[in-house]
Amino acid sequence: MNLVSAAAAPALNQNQLGTVLGWMALLFLGSGLLVVIFRLALEGTPKRQRKDTASDKTLIRSWLAIALAGGLLFFAAASFLIGDSSLRNLLMGGVVASAGSVIAFYFSSKASEQTQQNLLNAAFGTATINVPDVKGRNVGDARTIIEAVQLNFATDPTTATDDQTVADTKPPTGTTVKPGDTVTATITP
Repeated sequence: MNLVSAAAAPALNQNQLGTVLGWMALLFLGSGLLVVIFRLALEGTPKRQRKDTASDKTLIRSWLAIALAGGLLFFAAASFLIGDSSLRNLLMGGVVASAGSVIAFYFSSKASEQTQQNLLNAAFGTATINVPDVKGRNVGDARTIIEAVQLNFATDPTTATDDQTVADTKPPTGTTVKPGDTVTATITP
């Protein structure tokens, strides 16, 4: 029986490790600078921006997505320096799989950011809730929705039945309130 020993993957020496880390730091900082430059070029400075735009004003998601994508490209290129083909294939598979995560991270919606914030607020006891939109719904459905987000529900008039329609809420839809606050639904006559 002929046993073939696999060649060990080459290890990086101190100089090579320093070079790799330097390039990674440069890539990370360069991607941040790139995001800032393009955001300023496309959206303008804060003084020149329109006040009614609802675009994402944070740079963090863009910066991280570009840095992650750049890091994946760097590791893909670096994997070709490894002599062991099975290890190279494993690394390339990991890079391809991680690319999906980068794409999902970047294109995640603003609503998921709000959900993450709500989870953090709930975990640390600093929770605030946006009053849900229940206009046009019947009182029974509105009660279920309002109480599902840990708010108390009341109607005006207090004699409203579950099949009547909600015309408006106090506080208005989208207002930030604390858990346990009361939302009063005004009923259409």
